Amino acid sequence: MSMILYLRRADAVEALASASEEDFADFIFDEIAGSAGDLIHFDKAWHALHFVFAGSEAATGTSLGLLMNEWPEFGVDGGYGAPRLAPPAAVKAFADALAGLSDEELKSRYDPAAMERADVYIADMLVEDGLEDGWGYVAQGLPALRAFIKKCVEHNSSVILYLS
Repeated sequence: MSMILYLRRADAVEALASASEEDFADFIFDEIAGSAGDLIHFDKAWHALHFVFAGSEAATGTSLGLLMNEWPEFGVDGGYGAPRLAPPAAVKAFADALAGLSDEELKSRYDPAAMERADVYIADMLVEDGLEDGWGYVAQGLPALRAFIKKCVEHNSSVILYLS
């Protein structure tokens, strides 16, 4: 079984806090949200992407640590922990920090051997894939992430982080 981190743009999250598991899943995985750019994921590369951003396998408390920081949990635990909610201010801080990093700068931070030593999810696969192929897999979600975060900032939205 693989772990995939989904990011879902959300404006009115209060109603989701008490939603049933089925209603929550319907919201998170809404097809319209996916096609509108309000739902993204990085397949299994989310942890490696976090490592590239934050330089750590764990929560850092920094703006670039958005994917792993310890945000308030709410709703139903889907098996890998309850969904977490990054507030608009944190999303904006992440957007500002990410905007200052080109894809080339991010690529220069990509170190699958260091990820493997830090026990980053799928790092062993990334080492086997080699630098270029591994980076291609990790970086494939960057354009969607940049667009998603920009939209979240424009709408002053929170981000739901859901590991499934």
